[in-house]
Amino acid sequence: MKNLPDLQPDQLAYTFLQNGKTPTQSLTYQQLAQQVSAIASHLQTRVPPNSTVLLLYPNNLEFLTAFLGCLSANVIAVPTPALESYQMKRAFPRILTIAINAQPSLILTTSQLAEQFSQNSQNLPQLNSLEYLATDTFLPDQEIALNSNISSQTIAYLQYTSGSTSAPKGVIISHR
Repeated sequence: MKNLPDLQPDQLAYTFLQNGKTPTQSLTYQQLAQQVSAIASHLQTRVPPNSTVLLLYPNNLEFLTAFLGCLSANVIAVPTPALESYQMKRAFPRILTIAINAQPSLILTTSQLAEQFSQNSQNLPQLNSLEYLATDTFLPDQEIALNSNISSQTIAYLQYTSGSTSAPKGVIISHR
């Protein structure tokens, strides 16, 4: 059976609406498949299946492709708060609590945020030993072998509470 990137490669798959109104980014099915495949391929060469991977992204389509790349590579995505540069200092304590709890193998983010986090590493010393992978630098030309060991019971991602009344707590979400 053919999938949508093969049947409708130029059909619009996703559009990101800034503030829920203004279209700012779009991906076709082919672009989405290529980006997800490139991210999954990088993950498969760096971490074993079922490893946790911290996702540090602003609200945009890069988060979507990273999240789907994690699912495709059978690694456990750990989304963190949406990050804009003006929010970073306020988000550091929550990100640190999540990272300590989730014990990620590496961090997926953008080039810009990787640089900002390295410049502010004194605020997050526990993350200094982790590798940052900037997914916006990956070339979308790599093919992956989908992991056939993924079942409905396999952990897809860890969703953390806001931490507004206590430390953030993780909830396991399976593929089911």
